[in-house]
Amino acid sequence: MSKYVRIPRKEVNLTVLDKTIVIMRSFVENPYTNLIIGMILFGSGLSEAWNTLHNDIVHMNIKVHHGVMIFGIFSMLKTLPDIFLRLEHVHRGIGK
Repeated sequence: MSKYVRIPRKEVNLTVLDKTIVIMRSFVENPYTNLIIGMILFGSGLSEAWNTLHNDIVHMNIKVHHGVMIFGIFSMLKTLPDIFLRLEHVHRGIGK
């Protein structure tokens, strides 16, 4: 059973608000969207910390951009199982 909300093929009295919620939820919960957001967060944190990263780690001078980098890494790692599962389904479908 998929955890993602799908728009039904037959319209079953969905209001405009219901359709908007379904579309927004399917976009926000998409693993590819979350992977891109994680990459943006990691890149943003890395660009802030690039020149002082070694010094900051040695002297334990942790700032917000280090947290953004870590959050970005975990956001990317969180999406990998879903992406690998989808790739496996595609591989099985092509192999038939």
